Amino acid sequence: YKVLIMPDVVSLADDTVAAVCGAAAQGLGLVATHMTGMMDGPGRDRRSPALADVFGVSVNDVVAWEARKPEVCDPLLQLPDMETEKFHHYATVTPDHPLAAGMAAESLLHFHGGYVVFRPGEDCQVLGRIHGTDQPRLHGRPYNRPGIYPGRPRWPLAVTRQHGPARVAYFAPQADATWRRSDSPELECLMLRAVLWAGGPPPIETPDCPAPVEVRLFRNAQKKLFQILLVNLATNPLVRAPGGWGVIRYVTPQKGLVLKLRVEGDVRAVSSLKCPAVQHKVQDGVVTIELPILDLYDSIMVQCK
Repeated sequence: YKVLIMPDVVSLADDTVAAVCGAAAQGLGLVATHMTGMMDGPGRDRRSPALADVFGVSVNDVVAWEARKPEVCDPLLQLPDMETEKFHHYATVTPDHPLAAGMAAESLLHFHGGYVVFRPGEDCQVLGRIHGTDQPRLHGRPYNRPGIYPGRPRWPLAVTRQHGPARVAYFAPQADATWRRSDSPELECLMLRAVLWAGGPPPIETPDCPAPVEVRLFRNAQKKLFQILLVNLATNPLVRAPGGWGVIRYVTPQKGLVLKLRVEGDVRAVSSLKCPAVQHKVQDGVVTIELPILDLYDSIMVQCK
């Protein structure tokens, strides 16, 4: 995939910003989160985040609530203080957004830590919205405080946009630490979908390859050559023979494998280690390769003009 992922990369030098913008102008997909690009190389604050124009957003504020501070009890109520208790922020998805397919609009997803309050541009698609707090319930005198009560949806959770030839996505919450994403499975799912969407169509598709077949793709741009390495993992482990180590291996052949490879230019030849000429067909820049059988391994070479 042609995609660059920047989770909370706060500091970006000017030459790095220029390189990222130049790559996006050539079609590189971008996915960023939270405070990415808000500081320059030496760590000075920028008036506007470095990549705000690329993502089509304007930042208004940063809500920097940390979710893993130690608990401190209120001296009067003897209840955990809200500002130091681990709590959730809540959000909902936009049901008609393509990346939110299968997610219910009324279901609340949660995340920990801070988030950025920003305004999306006119050509941005809002993926979801962060909910404010229900202040009347929050500032009451409850005997138990399970967390922040969600109010109405207010600020954008994430946006996607077509920036020239590039697909870009920006997420407001913090996502740098692994525990943040693992504690927020719905948000992690949206981010994974955004990465796949920003990367564009995959260069190779293997709809008819079973799970025991490992597929790896290599490309030599100068020689206009693609190499597809296939390894059949449906084998038994090496076993010890009575007189020492013996190479005894049983292979379960895989039959009827079909692979689809996207290429640029006309295809000159398709060959493999086992067969000089592999059965294939080319249509609309997609090479469909058919392998009648795969034993232990094979290597397919696709030469373009």
